[in-house]
Formats: sequence, structure tokens, C-alpha cells
Amino acid sequence: MTTFNKVVFNLNIILMAVVMLLMVTACNTETQKTAEDYVNLGKEALSENSFNEAIGFCNQSIALNPNNVSVYCVRGTAYVGLRDFDTAIADFSQAINLNPNESVAYCLRGIAYEAMENWDNAIDDYSQAIVLYPEYASAYRYLGNVYTEMSNWEQALENYNRSIEIDPGYAPAYCDRGLLYIDLYELDMAETDLNRAIELDPYLDTAYSGRGFIFFMSLDMNNALLDFNHAIELNPNNALAYRGRAITYSTLDDQDRALADANRAIELDPNSAEAYFGRGVIRKRLGNVEGAIADFQKCLTLNPDADTKEEAEEYLEELGVAP
Repeated sequence: MTTFNKVVFNLNIILMAVVMLLMVTACNTETQKTAEDYVNLGKEALSENSFNEAIGFCNQSIALNPNNVSVYCVRGTAYVGLRDFDTAIADFSQAINLNPNESVAYCLRGIAYEAMENWDNAIDDYSQAIVLYPEYASAYRYLGNVYTEMSNWEQALENYNRSIEIDPGYAPAYCDRGLLYIDLYELDMAETDLNRAIELDPYLDTAYSGRGFIFFMSLDMNNALLDFNHAIELNPNNALAYRGRAITYSTLDDQDRALADANRAIELDPNSAEAYFGRGVIRKRLGNVEGAIADFQKCLTLNPDADTKEEAEEYLEELGVAP
């Protein structure tokens, strides 16, 4: 079973974090206004994906006021954008030390732990964020994502449902629940959720890529391509959309385009077992036996799901290589 909502820390994640940051209480005293100005500049830099610039503004703010919770949340989020998760966690922890009741800081630290696949700590932080703010729809959604990664479908669905119950207009929660339904092969329910997500947010690229897989699994290749293309237009760094478009092109016997997309998917998400498996299939169809073997072997080192693992091993045996 393929897990579709693997965590990909791209601009979308950072922008969602910026929204959370706006919830952090700002300092209002006269002596801290200049420091707060730098924090706001850091938030603006984050919204433009300028992570190093954001860190620079935050450093200037900390020099003026080292006790502002918001600045550590902003700087930590910038470090998440740079994939420096240890430093990000240190910043979020400092924010929590300054204000142990700041739910956003716990949620942000949970994101960093999730990126490191430290599921237990991520669950602890998201849960604490909910204790502090029981109506925290985003925290329930992120909990759902962790449980999805752990293949705990029941807990994942429970948390997505709660997120939507709290905020019926929260498009990402419908999207993630739809992706979970794909994992469970509940394609009608998945399509309903993904259509709702797109209705609420027509710019949510992950919803289009997820729906593209539904069309692919339903053998509707034309609509699959339309959705994958649109997802990539909205977000050129959507690895899942490139992976989906690659297998669609390959099914249509356009192996050159398929290989180009498979290469791009791996470039964007080099730790995806499914991406290497997909490229292995394409290389095999192109007659590149050596490349196919290398991809299937690489796939097996990346902890693939049971179905992908079995298929990769079967391909290797077919190619005369012991798994």
C-alpha cells in the first residue's frame, strides 16, 4: 500500500507555518517595537521563501530583545525551510522555555520532529498544542499525518475528522483525508474529499496531484494528466505530481517523457522508495537493465511499503538479480 501524504517540506509547509506564526502574541512595549519590526520583516521574508534573509532579520531582533517568543518561532521556521531541523528544534524549544503555554511553538516543533521522522516527539508536541488550544484544527491535521506515516489508519482518520469538525472550511484537512482514503483504496470517498479541498482552495496543488492518482487508478489517463499538469503549474516542486505524471506517461508508452518526470521526482524527493521504483520500471521498459536494477535496489534500501517491496523484488528476480 502506497502512502500518498508523505511529508514534503516545501514552500506550502512554510507558508502554513507563517500563518501559525501570526497567532503568536506580539510584544507591544515601546522598547521592543524595533525588535518587533525585525520579526515582521522576518515573516515577510519567509512568505517569499527567503530563509537566510529571514534568519538575518531574526538575529537583529534577538540582539535587541532576546525574550520575544515570536522571533524564535520565525527563525525556527526559516531553519525548517533550510532543512536544518536540529537548529529549528532548538529555536522552538527556546520559544517554549520563554512561554510554556504557546501552542504554536509546540506545533512548529512537532513539524520539525515529523520532518526527522521522530514520530513519538511529534505526537507529543502536537498533543500538547491541543491541550493548550483544544480547537487547534491544524494540530489535529498534523497528528493525522503522523499517524498516516505510521500506518495507523484509524487514528489518522479520527484526527482528520476532528480537524474538519473544528473547521469545516479547512481545505488541507480534506486533502490529507482524501490522500488517506487513496491509501485505503476508498476511491469514491477520496475523490469527494479532494474535490471539496479544491472547491475550498483552487490553488492547493497536493489536492490536484492526489486526484490525478485517482484518475490514474481508474484508468482515466487524460484526466490524470490534466490534474498532474495543473499541480505542477501551481507548484513546480510537487514531487508527487511528477511521480504520478511519470507513471501516466509510461502507461501511455511515452517513456522519454516518463523518464524526465521520474528523474525530476527523485531530484525533489531523493528519499522516496516509490520514486525509485517507478523510475526502475521506466528504465526497464526502455531496455536500460543496469539502471533498472540500480533503481530497484535503491528502492529496497528506502523502507518501501509492503506492496512496493514485493514488486521491486519480483522485478529484480526477473532481471536475474537476487533481492
